[in-house]
Amino acid sequence: RATSPAALAAHHLAELGVTDPARTRHFTAGGRRVPGLNWDPDAAAAAELDPTRSDALEDTGPGPHTVAETRQTPWPRGTTPYVVAAGGRHDTVRALLPDGTTRDLDVDEFTELVAADVARERLPKDTPLVLAVPFAGDQYLALPRTLADRTGLTVWAHSGEVTLGSDGGVSTVDTVRRAGSPEGDWTASEPGLAPDPDDDVPEWHHRVATRPIVSALTGRQIGRASHHAAEWAADFEDDDRHLDRMTTYVHYYPATGLVSAERELPRPGPEDTAYRLDAHGSPGHLHLAMRDGTVRPVDGREAGGWLRRRKSLSNLPKDHWIDFVVCWSGAPRDRAVPASPNTASDAYAGPFVPDPLSSLSTGQQLANTTGRSVRLSYSAQGTRSSDGRYTRTLFADARGRHRAWALFRPDPSEADLDRLAAVAGLTSGDGEVSDEMRAGTLRLVRALRLTLGHDADDAADFGELLRGVAAVDHMWRSDTDFDDAGPFTLDLLNRVVAAHPEAASGVDRAAVRRVLAAAAEHWAAWPGDELVGFVEVPAIEAAARWMRDGDPEDEAVTALDLTGPHEMGEAERSRMFWARVKAEEALGVPGTDLDARVSKVLHLPPGTRPAGHRDTLLDLLTRAFAAGRDAADPDVAAAYHLDESGAYATTDVATGNGGESGDGRDYTAEQTPTTVDLARFDTPSGVADAPWADREGPAPYLVRVSPDRRTPDLLELSFEGETHRVAAGEFLELLAHDASLTGKELSVPVVLAFSSADGDPGDLAGRAAQRLGRTVWWTEFPVDLPATGPSGEPVLSLRATPDGDVPDAGAWEQARPAQATSPGDAPRPVQAPLARAAAPLLESFPALTLNEDTDTGGEAYDSGSDSRSDSGSDSDPGPDAATADDAEERAEGRPAPDWVLARIRYAQEALLFEQRLAAHLGENEQVNAEIGKVVRAFWSITLHNRLDYRLFGSRSELSAGAVGQRYEALARVVDSGNLRERVTFLFNGVAKDLVPHLMGGVEPQHPVIALERRDRHKSQLFLEYERRVAELRAAELDPEDEAQEMDDLEAMLRTPLRPDEVGPPLSAAEWRRSVRDGELLWSPAGMEHTLPMAADFQARSEDSGGLVLTGTSGSAYRILTHVARLTRIAGVPVDLGLVRAGLASILVGVGHHSFHEVMTGAQLALDEFDPRAASVYSDNWGRYWDVYPLTEEELRTFVAREGLFPDEHARALLDRLRAERPATPRRDDAPAPDDASAPAPDGAATPTRDGDPDAHDDKRTTR
Repeated sequence: RATSPAALAAHHLAELGVTDPARTRHFTAGGRRVPGLNWDPDAAAAAELDPTRSDALEDTGPGPHTVAETRQTPWPRGTTPYVVAAGGRHDTVRALLPDGTTRDLDVDEFTELVAADVARERLPKDTPLVLAVPFAGDQYLALPRTLADRTGLTVWAHSGEVTLGSDGGVSTVDTVRRAGSPEGDWTASEPGLAPDPDDDVPEWHHRVATRPIVSALTGRQIGRASHHAAEWAADFEDDDRHLDRMTTYVHYYPATGLVSAERELPRPGPEDTAYRLDAHGSPGHLHLAMRDGTVRPVDGREAGGWLRRRKSLSNLPKDHWIDFVVCWSGAPRDRAVPASPNTASDAYAGPFVPDPLSSLSTGQQLANTTGRSVRLSYSAQGTRSSDGRYTRTLFADARGRHRAWALFRPDPSEADLDRLAAVAGLTSGDGEVSDEMRAGTLRLVRALRLTLGHDADDAADFGELLRGVAAVDHMWRSDTDFDDAGPFTLDLLNRVVAAHPEAASGVDRAAVRRVLAAAAEHWAAWPGDELVGFVEVPAIEAAARWMRDGDPEDEAVTALDLTGPHEMGEAERSRMFWARVKAEEALGVPGTDLDARVSKVLHLPPGTRPAGHRDTLLDLLTRAFAAGRDAADPDVAAAYHLDESGAYATTDVATGNGGESGDGRDYTAEQTPTTVDLARFDTPSGVADAPWADREGPAPYLVRVSPDRRTPDLLELSFEGETHRVAAGEFLELLAHDASLTGKELSVPVVLAFSSADGDPGDLAGRAAQRLGRTVWWTEFPVDLPATGPSGEPVLSLRATPDGDVPDAGAWEQARPAQATSPGDAPRPVQAPLARAAAPLLESFPALTLNEDTDTGGEAYDSGSDSRSDSGSDSDPGPDAATADDAEERAEGRPAPDWVLARIRYAQEALLFEQRLAAHLGENEQVNAEIGKVVRAFWSITLHNRLDYRLFGSRSELSAGAVGQRYEALARVVDSGNLRERVTFLFNGVAKDLVPHLMGGVEPQHPVIALERRDRHKSQLFLEYERRVAELRAAELDPEDEAQEMDDLEAMLRTPLRPDEVGPPLSAAEWRRSVRDGELLWSPAGMEHTLPMAADFQARSEDSGGLVLTGTSGSAYRILTHVARLTRIAGVPVDLGLVRAGLASILVGVGHHSFHEVMTGAQLALDEFDPRAASVYSDNWGRYWDVYPLTEEELRTFVAREGLFPDEHARALLDRLRAERPATPRRDDAPAPDDASAPAPDGAATPTRDGDPDAHDDKRTTR
């Protein structure tokens, strides 16, 4: 009967009486003998079990353990469990033989022994098998899973210390807590999860320190972690139990220690379908803790082989995804030169990735290996908890700029690549697909995903997109000038799109689609044509000439730190080529003063420029870009020149601070001593303790520098026998790229010491603190190093100023980094996908675009399909779209008037501005907090009056922000909902008349809105939908087929937005309700309603420049009316301006209304309640300058394209067209040329009744 050595060993133990039915050591329950193995030598021979409770024991020192708490056991009740109580660990169980001796059994021996006993006992299939064995559930769960497979029973094992306790003669299966050690969790292992044979497994897999992550909510395994035991216990164990409850995150600002408000996590699927992997990481690597205390960094290939073997993941349904709780999991390996010495530091700026089409992150490679979608981060990340609430944390950079999450899918399989290669037209005539073709196709797919979003493959036009990007690749490879430039890259695609006329109005996803369609058409018409026949790319052509005629190999050796030209392969060649392109672009920016740039970057004295100075500068910029510097910034480029000149080579200085060592830089011309003691400093009155002397950790970073005596705004940097005069910005970049400093945590301060009293050290310290994210100590007194401190080492010596001020012990001051009120975004290692249209195009607005490059001086033309949104809507402008004057202009063959083109430009810019404004407001914490206050007030009043709270909810999957009608779901929105959920909560409460009932009754419809509603009619799209629905119902299909057909028809009215691109991100509740098969089911009002051009509101809005979608927002009017009543009736103070901003964000972002429509409806309510309650809406071209609570600076920085408002873009175009257009006789019916010649005093413009932009006095009027 022994089928294996393990079975033979088990048979031998059985013969020794270990499992004898009449054995002395056994368990009883209720006084009756029960099956199980009592191998615990400290337990009674006949131990009475209570399997329903378990004590959590705490090791408090010598003596017996303390009972911290008593819990119910996690296994099901009803059937007495089969308990094995023994010593051991995850791979060994210590059997106690009848003669009192012990034997350690391996997993297979133990499994065979227990399986035989279970079979003999004929246990019911629902019998829990409980291992009261210490750490039996640790590591890979091989012991309980093998046993579960062999017995067919569910096996419960604990990953921590377990013991058989006894209280009053009754034994319980208890757990033990020890300070600094993991507590562990119970895990149920069901049959089917036994590990596969590991004959081909790398040896290191067995040495990984790993344990299952078990949900505190469900008690089930939700992932796997790899941390050393002490670190796991101290920092990760408790939080990880709640990972499946963390649906939000906060930005953590390491420079200030502050956190942002909570934001919804992006996700590729429901949060409860995520598998969590928790480990340390760095760009391109997963850092696995090893059982011997070391750490093994593994790349994506090695990590994939390790993770693929985890049955807890591989057995999950295919739609489950992986959540990487791993720092930098979305970032490929850092290729910067030199490489950062410490990617774990919170000062680390992030990796440089020259070719993201070939360099993959660990997360992307694991997605490829597992075949699952993933959530990754472009930064360090973590978890945090407060008062029982758990959230994720995303680390901002040292400057306080936000970093990002990323969603990725697996790359296409080999079979998919074969199919896609054929679609792209990359296959040969015989249909065979080579490895080279697959590799090329994969680069094109990755480029489309990085440009259009990770789910670009799902788009109905993906085949056309692929053919278009393949056409660009064909043209690239057809041009022999680019033979040395390497393969198709993302850099190439970005520049081709930006250079094409189809992207003249700005680069977004729609523009990319238009350009790629044009590329496919061009290649089909002229196969074999070169890239320069499709677009003008002068910087690329110049770089190609340099690759042919210059010295790219020599530049690469210097920039990339190669041992010689022989190391320059295709990747290095491509890297140098695109670095040269960026250098050409940097000098080609309009308005660049080449002489000034040469002087600054190359640190040349004033005077005649040397021959070839432009080429010298280009070469330097090329090297800087290739090394990973943003050399488009002159300060960064100049700092790189100093780096190459030896700024870091001979300026280092050693320091000490109370036994802690450190270092720094001395850029003065003085001779630096071997070590500087920073713990003390010298003054005329004696030696004093430095204010940082008592800090723990490395010594502060000393920076000594001399101000320029002739020009105090400049600094003198002396090294390698030369002195360079530099501006403060350049000096700060030199510090920011100093590897000796960036490798230190931000908690390490800088000590800034000026060698003379010239200059402004306080100003420089403040700027340095903000740029570096560190505390900077400084003094207004000159500092040198002649004195010796008590340690016998030199100390900083402070001298009196020329005007007689004498330093004392309080001479040092500190500058700290300040928290930005509106942090921007940090650069990503891999570019973010382009913005998608946030709402359907305005059906009633003329589908016109502007071609600025034609010889007609900017003629307007009908763009047809080119004006479509991402949804692919093919709605055409109606007959009212063009005016009679426009038709007359075309008939006479004359270009459109300048003011018409300016109005078109304004509308284009306004549409983009509103989309970006809605997204930015959606993340505004102040707005959401104010809406939250209103929501909580209405919720409390409703519950107090015992009214139907369900009216605040909606079960419709078509409604944006809907979470259902359950109490828990709505209470969660009240407590912590995102802005969209809370606005929808208000909308439902008002629309269903619950809020009006609370606030004194339903208000009458405003007469302006009532009159306007007569003009509103159903859109052409909705009429077509109704026609098809009628046809479907007339067909009398069976219910199942009809339901399927109806679902297809309803897709006509769905939003063009994708689930992962909604802002603010979908909550878990929204995702469950409104996402199906990866598609968002919302149906915005803009799909159903429209206003004809003949409507009065259209005419008024056309004059004022307001965009029109469905008409004045009645929802904004009603909601604001009742929120105002809340203040009057309930005494709740509310900022109506913030509420209005929240309504604008969601109603515009979802696609229900335009900004103009929301603000108009809100103004009607404000006029009735209190016109002074919020700023008055300026219904003119300057409407976007005043969007409370955002400042003009914030709007320019985060919303306005190129920092200009729509009216400024229109004004710039108008001025340019008038300057370029030749003088012609003016028609009597045309506006006078000088009607709008003078810019508005405040930079805005508004149209007069004839439609020509004109100045206005004040766009920020308040009453």
